[in-house]
Amino acid sequence: MSFYINNIELLSAYEFSQLPLVSLLGIEKILNNNEKNGREFMINLIKEKDESELDGYRYIIDGSLIKFFTLKLTEGQEYQYLGVVRNKSFKAKYKFTLLEYLNRNDLTLDSYLDEIIKDLERYDGLNIGVYEKFLIKKEIEKIIFKNYSYI
Repeated sequence: MSFYINNIELLSAYEFSQLPLVSLLGIEKILNNNEKNGREFMINLIKEKDESELDGYRYIIDGSLIKFFTLKLTEGQEYQYLGVVRNKSFKAKYKFTLLEYLNRNDLTLDSYLDEIIKDLERYDGLNIGVYEKFLIKKEIEKIIFKNYSYI
């Protein structure tokens, strides 16, 4: 992981998306502990300038980044994540990326969340219980079925 921390500014969203979920969470934690803003880094990692979008950005959330931001859907106490996960362009990209991931891997929403929970077994800093899983599932369902069903 030290390679990624030492070369963090040189790596792209694609390279980060190839890392396991626990590595992304670890990088965020290390950045926060080193007086850098790990949340801001992760958000800037997925944002790319695009003048054709309403907010001026398009979002790149492939691979492990989709799982990472799935966990951030309910982190209301962290204003930075709350701002991005409520963004209409983010939600549209998240919806299509998640549905593609579920289809490609023949997963239901529950089995996808169970996959994330299994990934987190190797990470001490975060535990997803039944209630948290329920809240995350409800947020995903809002994005997929309610707010942006016309996209």
